[in-house]
Amino acid sequence: MPNDYYNYSNDFVPGAKIRSQTHDQQFAALEAAFDLLSDPTKVGNGASVGGIDTGTADNYVVNNGATATLVDLQLSSFIPTNVNTGAAVLSLNGGANKSIVRNDGTALQAGDLALNLPVLVIYDENNDRWQVVGATGNQVATVNRTSVTTQSGTAYTLTLGDENSVILFTNASAVTCTVPNDTTAGDIPTGYIVHLNQSGAGALTVAAGAGVTLQYAYTLTARAQYSSLSAMKTAANTWLIVGDVG
Repeated sequence: MPNDYYNYSNDFVPGAKIRSQTHDQQFAALEAAFDLLSDPTKVGNGASVGGIDTGTADNYVVNNGATATLVDLQLSSFIPTNVNTGAAVLSLNGGANKSIVRNDGTALQAGDLALNLPVLVIYDENNDRWQVVGATGNQVATVNRTSVTTQSGTAYTLTLGDENSVILFTNASAVTCTVPNDTTAGDIPTGYIVHLNQSGAGALTVAAGAGVTLQYAYTLTARAQYSSLSAMKTAANTWLIVGDVG
């Protein structure tokens, strides 16, 4: 019976004579089937999915002894011999180039595939591309890095996306930054912290949303231009405000 490995379908009748040519064809088909399998010493430990990159930066070429045919959710691992400079592709076992994307589906950024650092990718058949399994080093660094944003209006309400960032308030008129309550922003976790800077001439004041308690020592207004305040959520609907106040 034919299948993905063995496709010779002529049956031998018990007791019947067969030609040597037919016999040889049968064994040739069996040999071809075994050729489709990976090295038996590697199958048991999964090493057959891995290979060494022999390509160039952004054009990775890997041969792990299997076929070039790709199936959905197929895994492959390789050790880059070049750091990527941006978008990159992978050719596996002589197959067509397929783009490589980050685990969130976005394009690779320069340095995502580091020199000699193993990378594991999974084939996404629906989008015909390889997707990195896990976060790249750059993604981890970005999560841990403090971002800087600018607000030019006179009123702003904190969001989850502001966590661990510096917000520069640039308006020349008085600015109010409101701390939201847990009903409207229930996804803000305890321990969340944000840094607020009065970059413009307008006095920056922190205000409490409905039901929010702000704990502070002196005042909720920045002392002068370029003074900074920090807001940390310490409990449900409870925030601590510290900084250069006046």
